[in-house]
Amino acid sequence: MIIIIVMMMMMIFVCDDVGDDDGDDVYNIKIYTICVEYIYCILFDYYHYYYTLYSRDLRFKETMMDTMMKLPNDMFRLELLPYLTVDDIVKLDNACMNHKYRPQLLDKISGVILIGDKDKSIKVSLFKWLGMRRIHLINMKFIVSDFNLTQSSIENYYIDQFRYIQHIVMRGAIDDDMAIFIISHCSCLLSIGIDDYDRPEPLVTDHTLQSIAKHCSGRLQSLSLICCRYITDTGLITISMHCHDIQSLNVMGCDAITDASIISISTHCTGLQSLSLWGCDQISDASIISISEICTRLKGLNVSYSNITDASLIAIAKNCTGLQYLFARRCLRLSSDELRHEFKSISKLRAVLLSIYPSLSI
Repeated sequence: MIIIIVMMMMMIFVCDDVGDDDGDDVYNIKIYTICVEYIYCILFDYYHYYYTLYSRDLRFKETMMDTMMKLPNDMFRLELLPYLTVDDIVKLDNACMNHKYRPQLLDKISGVILIGDKDKSIKVSLFKWLGMRRIHLINMKFIVSDFNLTQSSIENYYIDQFRYIQHIVMRGAIDDDMAIFIISHCSCLLSIGIDDYDRPEPLVTDHTLQSIAKHCSGRLQSLSLICCRYITDTGLITISMHCHDIQSLNVMGCDAITDASIISISTHCTGLQSLSLWGCDQISDASIISISEICTRLKGLNVSYSNITDASLIAIAKNCTGLQYLFARRCLRLSSDELRHEFKSISKLRAVLLSIYPSLSI
């Protein structure tokens, strides 16, 4: 996969510059191509292939490093490294651990912005390693309890790590102070996930949501608050008043919220496309009917373990014709037999799960 991505990126780059008359650009493209080949060699242990290709020249690695150092730093950072994973960067660094050009390599990778992986938790050792080398991530997922980092240690040594983050997921012993501190230093956030599922006592409250509303106003597109049981209508209404561009909202297990906050979300976040109210047992038909009437572009809805009735889902079926996914497990007030006919008219619907029967579908 990395080879395909880098080759596509290289082809685009070459095509963009092929018409230039500047000789330096042509020279840089040649160096760039060689660097791509050499990084393949490092990442996939293809030294034996290149030894054969270059008549087993034992100076191959040295020659390739010489060539890599000639590539301009901005091209190295912007056109090559961002397409590699964090693990790739670590492997590249380790391969050059004792090389004479190691200081120059560190200069080249310093300041690079990687895509990162929001589905894979980052370890404290890697977090520190990235911080020492000023390598930034766009996507980051971390478990606070694994980090054993205090707010002061982050502020003193690693605060720069959050500068370019657009998507962040926080799990573990995350509390208001830590969440607010991190969010206040993320100036590019588009999505936030906070997961209190594994905590016997929730630590995140409305204060965090007020901070999100303050620092992510007009920019936030996705908010996930899993089992944050101290979140109330006050915090969620504040979000709705400031973050009008939210397209995805997950308040699974936030059982303190009521119709007031969801109606406010429907009123102010009219572009909502995905909503999960799993386990929000204070939510009634009033919320879902309001969502159906205003957020008509809704594509996914999860109201499992709530107290809605058929009226909610009939309204969704009539108004949200682009709905693709609906989950309403163990909603004991539903009558799935009466709802079958309503949802057969939605052509884009891919999955429906209704009532108390896990295997029942339409």
